Amino acid sequence: MSSTMFKVFMILGLLATSCMAQAPGAAPTPPPTTAPPTRTPTPTPTPTPTPTPTPSPKAAPSPTPTPTPSPTPAAPTPSPLSTPAPTPSPSRAPTPATTPSSTPSPGPPSPPSPPSPSPGSSPAPGSTTSPSTPGSTPPGSGAFAVDRVFVAGTALAGTFLAFVLA
Repeated sequence: MSSTMFKVFMILGLLATSCMAQAPGAAPTPPPTTAPPTRTPTPTPTPTPTPTPTPSPKAAPSPTPTPTPSPTPAAPTPSPLSTPAPTPSPSRAPTPATTPSSTPSPGPPSPPSPPSPSPGSSPAPGSTTSPSTPGSTPPGSGAFAVDRVFVAGTALAGTFLAFVLA
C-alpha cells in the first residue's frame, strides 16, 4: 500500500469521524422556536406615531443649536497635536547628549565579554548550538510530520472501529 493510499484512507477516516460527530439533529429545531414573532408586532402598534407629532415641533429647535458647537471642538483638536510634536524633539536632544558620555564606558566591556566565552567554551559547543537549532528544525519537522500522521491515523482508525463496533 503506497503512502498516497494511506493518506486517502486517513482523510476518509477523518471524514467518517466528523460525520458521526455531527449526529445531533435537535439543535436546529430550538432556534426557530426561539425566534419570537410576538416582538415584531409589539413595535408596530399605533402608540409610536402618536408621540411623534407632539415632539416634532420641539425637536426642530434642538438641531439648530447643535451644529454650532461642532465646529468649535474641531479647531482645538489640531492645536494639541502640533504642541506635543515640538516638545519631544527638544527633550530627546539633551538626553542623547548626556547618554554618549555614559555609553562609551559600558561599550568597551561588552564586546570583550562575548568573545571571551566563545574561546573558553571551545568553538565546537558554540558551533553545535547554532546549527543544531536550525539543522534539527527542518529534519525534525519533516520526520515529526510523518510520525504525527501515523499517530493521527491510529487514533482515527481506533475511533472509527469503536463507533462501528459499538
